Amino acid sequence: MSPSFADLRNLTSGLECYRQGLDPLINNPCDPWDRPMNYPRIWLGLSSLGLDQSHTFLLGIVQAIIFYACLFMIIIKRLNVGEGLFYGLILCSPAVMFAVERGNNDIIVFVFLSLSFFLMQKRRILPYFLILMVSILKLFPIVSIIGALREEKTRSIFIVLITCTLFLIYVMSIWKDVILIGATVPRATDISYGSRVIFDMLNHLIQRISSFGISETLRTIFSFTAVLFFLVGSYLANKVGFIQKNIQNHLITTQYIDSFRIGAIIYIGTFIIGNNFDYRLIFLIFTLPQLLAWIKSKNSLIHCSVFLLIAILFTMWSSFFSVWFSGLFSYVSMEKIGEYSVSLIEEIINWLIFGCFTYLLLLTLPDWLKSLLRLKTPR
Repeated sequence: MSPSFADLRNLTSGLECYRQGLDPLINNPCDPWDRPMNYPRIWLGLSSLGLDQSHTFLLGIVQAIIFYACLFMIIIKRLNVGEGLFYGLILCSPAVMFAVERGNNDIIVFVFLSLSFFLMQKRRILPYFLILMVSILKLFPIVSIIGALREEKTRSIFIVLITCTLFLIYVMSIWKDVILIGATVPRATDISYGSRVIFDMLNHLIQRISSFGISETLRTIFSFTAVLFFLVGSYLANKVGFIQKNIQNHLITTQYIDSFRIGAIIYIGTFIIGNNFDYRLIFLIFTLPQLLAWIKSKNSLIHCSVFLLIAILFTMWSSFFSVWFSGLFSYVSMEKIGEYSVSLIEEIINWLIFGCFTYLLLLTLPDWLKSLLRLKTPR
């Protein structure tokens, strides 16, 4: 989009309007597209630094540099050639480039969570404080507190309860702003993932070929029912010990399990919420080291891990495939068929990713929590 770094510009323009005495969460005429600022009001504290749209380009470049620095210094370790090619395809995918090109502040969230994951190796309280701070900035990262499950039982419960209580108090104090943000956040079916996307997409398709459609209420019911089905299915698969044979505890509690839990729970949580633009898929990068480690270990999780790596690669490149197939079908004047075909395949794959991550997340819970949930503990 032009001007550059459109999502970051939504913030810098909001700071301009705020200094002019306007409330950018309600009215933000400084934005080139007249978009209200859709971030918590705490971001307006940056107005004291004098930041405005003239700083957008520099901030976007710096943000991208820090993002890639965290990737290579914290997340991505020593690689063989095959792993290097895979990471190259992921980091140059349309989904990742989408986040960089828009300057979306999910990049800042990614950096904070990377630092949190790094500090977890030191067993300090600071990583959970960072998770709370970034949750105050963007709300959805609160699910990352699942990283505290690496601690022993009592300490883990204490950290989760304290963090979630403080976050809940914060959300209640800004509830009116949460409603405003929820009303202004754009939701789409293209370049998006989430539990509502496939039903919204089918609604658009039905409306194109008839005068009918699927009501908002029905789409919500369908989405909720499908999510519930996958959650229950994943729980039951764990309870009966599906594909758990030959899995040893030391293959589950590895050095990558913290980042895997964070990446998986963010995908699961944001998927359940509804519609998310594909730039939020950058958090799937957190899961890659563990998936690759499971493949190397050649245990019963190898098939699930291989599927997830292929599925993640496809969904991150899906917007490219959509354009390519649309162009291919244009020769027979059926561009929309090519586009809808890729979108439908993508959404089916996204649901399968959701189910697999839910299953694996339950599988990798600590023993004390598995006992509480009455799940099988692999031996």
